[in-house]
Amino acid sequence: KKCLRRKKCEMFVRNAICGGGIDVGDKNGVTLDDIEVLDVKSWTMDATVANVVIDEERAPRIILAGDAMHAFPPAGGFGMNTGIQDAHNLAWKLAIAIQNERDDDALSSSLLNSYANERKKIASENKTLSVSNYERVLEIPRALGLEPRALDALVFASNALPVPQALKSFAFEKILSAGRMQTVLLENDKKNPLGEYRREAVKRLCGTSGETLKLKFLNEELGFSYAKGVKATNPNVLAVGKRIPHCALINADEGGGTISTIDLGGSNSNFECQFFAITSSSVNVDEDALEEARKMLPKGAALKLVVVSSSSDKKDEKQPKTTTTTKKKGDNGGDNYAIYTDPSNAAWTSILEEYNAKNTSRADDVAEVILCRPDAHVAFVGSFAHLPNAARDATRGHLIVR
Repeated sequence: KKCLRRKKCEMFVRNAICGGGIDVGDKNGVTLDDIEVLDVKSWTMDATVANVVIDEERAPRIILAGDAMHAFPPAGGFGMNTGIQDAHNLAWKLAIAIQNERDDDALSSSLLNSYANERKKIASENKTLSVSNYERVLEIPRALGLEPRALDALVFASNALPVPQALKSFAFEKILSAGRMQTVLLENDKKNPLGEYRREAVKRLCGTSGETLKLKFLNEELGFSYAKGVKATNPNVLAVGKRIPHCALINADEGGGTISTIDLGGSNSNFECQFFAITSSSVNVDEDALEEARKMLPKGAALKLVVVSSSSDKKDEKQPKTTTTTKKKGDNGGDNYAIYTDPSNAAWTSILEEYNAKNTSRADDVAEVILCRPDAHVAFVGSFAHLPNAARDATRGHLIVR
């Protein structure tokens, strides 16, 4: 804190905004003289999630995301990943909400509230996990004979001393040096039982089991679910609330490129938020239900049908079976309709078979069509007959769990 005085922090802010230099200013010569740092605080580890994510009492609304919404210990990269996920969830909802706020404020509020509910759920789960991981990391210095909590107590005690700052710093460094003497026992040329014991303890903690110093959390980073009460699981499992499992697909047009199922959403050529419905070439596509679903969409949203076929299918069998034929020449790869091939002949089929084996207690539970949001999270799995209502609810931020 002594090194980071307010004037120096103001300089850091100016340099960050203007790209460095002492006489900072933009290309028009306008300087940033109105920056004032009100206070400088030392960083302290925290684990918290904001109680209120969207302030509905203000106009315009204030929406929190990233570090403004949550703070985690620096153990596992959860702060950055969770913040990026916030933006990924909010972007399409905010785009649709803004375009419909005047005509349908209830829709806009529903969408934004779904952001708050979904992201608070994930942030709370990641907070718990990051704290747990941080505690595991602290086992390393403890194994070396260095108690991390003792440092906090030392800082508090030195600050409480009724002596000048110079004496406080001197006392702090001397006590800290005494604590570091524990590490002398770890030198290889010092043959002593305690040093050997501590070295072996650290080896066990940093072994190949991955129980400590864990830096990869694939389930939590890629397999988290927005469904209420559902914990993160294998990202390759299909479920409402989770991101659509990855499957590499090839555009059925000659010379078509490869795309992941995860990248089928986003936005289309009209800058609309792209929902997408995935079905298999063996399924009878109900075009009437599909068109009815499109009519349910608000301004700024679009729905694309994606048909997945096996590369072993005959060319004429790749065309989907429909109750009515509305596909026009040249539509493939467009905003409304696309046919893709699963080159593995098994990946997409196995995803569907695993889902149907666990979730088909009723006839209309079969995964005829999978409705995904622009952020690639699954909003609905079921029959085409339920697609229109599912599309209406999904564009309001709801998950349709049958």
